[in-house]
Amino acid sequence: MKNNKIWFVNKTYGYGWTPATWEGWLVIFLWLILFVPLTLAVEHNLPFSLIGIFFVTGLLIYICYKKGEKPHWQWGKKNQNLKLLLTSAGLANQKIKEVFLAEVGEPLKEKMVLLIAYAQNNDEQFYVDKSVEELQTLGMQKITIFNLHKPTVVTNLPKFDVIYMCGGNTFSILKKLRETGIDKLVISQVNSGALYVGVSAGSIIAGPDIKIAGHGSEGDPNDVKLVDLSGFKFTDTIIFPHYRELLKSEVESFQRLVKNPVIALTDNQALLISGGKSIIIE
Repeated sequence: MKNNKIWFVNKTYGYGWTPATWEGWLVIFLWLILFVPLTLAVEHNLPFSLIGIFFVTGLLIYICYKKGEKPHWQWGKKNQNLKLLLTSAGLANQKIKEVFLAEVGEPLKEKMVLLIAYAQNNDEQFYVDKSVEELQTLGMQKITIFNLHKPTVVTNLPKFDVIYMCGGNTFSILKKLRETGIDKLVISQVNSGALYVGVSAGSIIAGPDIKIAGHGSEGDPNDVKLVDLSGFKFTDTIIFPHYRELLKSEVESFQRLVKNPVIALTDNQALLISGGKSIIIE
């Protein structure tokens, strides 16, 4: 689980994969090197050629399955406006910061950021302040903080370039997002092109549902008794944040329960989804 880089993404039309990285194209190239001679040898040695063709093609499918998105039928392009940067610990390293800045674009001081957090005490507020300071250090000045614990009026909020969703208890955050109505604003603005940055719970909420939040030894308790676990559905991918090797079996056990791809992210990794493509940043 250490290398979660996606080599293949689902085809735009139909069922199957298409290469998304140089590693994926290399696999296709090597497959062709083996496949073409085998097809040419059919006339001379049919049994050998057929066995070889089935073997190399089966190996290709296996690699695509292991290193690609979970396959499903698709007809049409994904929302090309979607820009997601899903993390475990925010802008944790220089590479993730560089990707963030590239996706936001210039001029940074004019970019509008909506930072959403659920800070109920001084300890939780400390992490919110730390995130704000990090964004300011990068050159961002127009930052609006929306504390789900003490929400402001949603209708007064402008259009943002960045939606920064902080972490915490995933069930509590999602419940508060709905109660305040800020969830509708987030979905609308991200679908219109705003960059969505998820941190831990914020990354989970971006997916199809938040069931993974309560999974495993470090899962969140659903103290708020949330029944509707639907996420924002920006992506079919499910994020398992704060991954470490000792949690490998927990990730694998959850993957067996769902059809969607599960991506495990360490605190120094991020999943970038932009222009219909996905890549692990580390």
